[in-house]
Amino acid sequence: MLCIEKQFLRERLAPGSELLRIRVLFCGLILPFFSGCDRPEVSTPTEQSTTESIRYEPIQPPPAPPEGFVGSMACAECHAGIAKSYQSHSMAHSLSEVLEEPVEDYKGNHTFETYPGCKYIIAASNEGVTHSERLLDEADHVIYEQEVPVQFAIGSGKRGRSYLINRNGPLYMSPVTWYTEKQRFGLSPGYAEKQHPRFSRRLSDGCLTCHSGRTASLNDGPHRFESSPFLEKSIGCERCHGPGQDHIAFHQSEGRDVNAESDSDPIVNPARLSLQLSDEICYQCHLQGVERVLRYGRSEYDFRPGERLSDTWAIFVQGSRIDHTNRSTRAVSQVEQMLESECYQRSEGQFGCTSCHDPHSSPSPQNRVDFFRSKCLACHEQQISDCSAPQAERLKRDNSCINCHMPKLDASDVPHTSQTDHRVLKHQSAAIQNSESFSLPSQPELFLETEDQLLPDSLQRVRGIFLAHTAVKTQNPMLGQQAFSMLKPLTSRFSNDVELLDALGDVSYLLRDADSAETFWREILEIQPARESAIEGLMLVARRRGNHQEALQLVNRLLELNSWEEHFYRHQSQLLLQLGRPSEAIQSAERGLEYHPNSVSLHRELIEMCRQAQLEDKAEQYEDRLETILNVVPAQLP
Repeated sequence: MLCIEKQFLRERLAPGSELLRIRVLFCGLILPFFSGCDRPEVSTPTEQSTTESIRYEPIQPPPAPPEGFVGSMACAECHAGIAKSYQSHSMAHSLSEVLEEPVEDYKGNHTFETYPGCKYIIAASNEGVTHSERLLDEADHVIYEQEVPVQFAIGSGKRGRSYLINRNGPLYMSPVTWYTEKQRFGLSPGYAEKQHPRFSRRLSDGCLTCHSGRTASLNDGPHRFESSPFLEKSIGCERCHGPGQDHIAFHQSEGRDVNAESDSDPIVNPARLSLQLSDEICYQCHLQGVERVLRYGRSEYDFRPGERLSDTWAIFVQGSRIDHTNRSTRAVSQVEQMLESECYQRSEGQFGCTSCHDPHSSPSPQNRVDFFRSKCLACHEQQISDCSAPQAERLKRDNSCINCHMPKLDASDVPHTSQTDHRVLKHQSAAIQNSESFSLPSQPELFLETEDQLLPDSLQRVRGIFLAHTAVKTQNPMLGQQAFSMLKPLTSRFSNDVELLDALGDVSYLLRDADSAETFWREILEIQPARESAIEGLMLVARRRGNHQEALQLVNRLLELNSWEEHFYRHQSQLLLQLGRPSEAIQSAERGLEYHPNSVSLHRELIEMCRQAQLEDKAEQYEDRLETILNVVPAQLP
């Protein structure tokens, strides 16, 4: 349902923590990194480019995308019929106030248990909805209970709904999700039963650009919003037709019929685009791939209908993303699967998303079989009488084309739900019998025509950023060295490129080149002064150098921007203690526990700080509490 935000590089504060080492395959470069081996010695990053043809004249950033959004209500004034029909579509209900159009069963309080002793309680009242996490000891005594109000529901409810916590700008996801097929609340997608982010999973721009209509984003850093974060909550008309202001002015100035077609009408009509550009309107949200890399000068909100997708993102894909052994698929993999279908491959460019889907409406459950059957008959009218399945077998499946040729798969990343197999298989058994022909390629590839469209410098940039992200996620210095060599020569070509600079800062820090990392992160803050990842990076550099006062100023800045991150309090309390301010250090760790009451690290630090301050009673209090938590959750991280 929701995509997972970028994992920023952080120093491991807990003693004895291990770094994950895996074998990584990237763009034809195979670099084994064996599990358990010592970190190799890495030289200072080199600046030799891997592309000899790079030119060093600065590239001009692309022009800003057109604005002039008016909102779907303005469109409905003239297009009332379409606007009414669109209300049947799940996109029209992609995000709402939590009680605005509920699909959940809110009668009474609902609870579910993730493991013995840990319960989540969902409660609704006239004031709103709260989600609570309650931890009980073996005698059912409450260790802690944390109640959090949720303001927004994300998702139409067709498969389920997740919930957003608005913390006056930063948005977070609740660990609670409603699963419609099972009619139950449960843990949100991506949350493990015993170890998960609780109420601290940050929502990124990449998540919200597809799950909401328009956000009130701040320009001083990513993933930051006004206190009222949404200008239009659900996905509306302008997501597929572009900003409507000039369209309205065009018709008002000429007194034209709003339904009259005109080549000079500035609105985008997807039906008049090429099939490729029309489909890419759908792909902007339904093609997530393995990873998206923003193009130079672009943000997650810059795609406009009628443009090429590759003008905004370079998208790395890896096969259909179907696990044939477990009969499961990733939730957002419809495009990759469709491209593998014979319907697409043999249509000579005539088959696409809207061949089967009406973007203005969705069929009712009663009409679903007939609706999609008619879509199949549009191409297969002559062949339908030759269906090889016996009549009795077809009737068992409601005589439905899609029930047979587009079977349901489990969603591997969204529990309690299923997804449609978009490969349009000739026989349902082909999903297993022909699994080898649909196996994952060994390495991610750039989507479709992207590589041909990118100049060598731009191609090197997106590949280098992807490699840098992989290096940081896997803590692989060899990949980091390769990424640095690809990206550093590009800094003179792409000026003020925060994505490029951030990747260079991350890999420089990974390679223990603090001077270079500091330079890149300071450049970022000249462009985006509230970019938390750059401020955090500078704080880590200052700590590594022993500049505790500078590091404290930086972590205080982080807490001004976002007071909800556990590790900010861990850094602050440690720095205060190192600066000889133990009482303030204790207060900082205690504030952190208010937001993260199950934090083992904060408890351990509090115990040590209280003992150093000769506060034995308080130290014993936190020690008893920690022991109780560890007895309930023995698998907690240090």
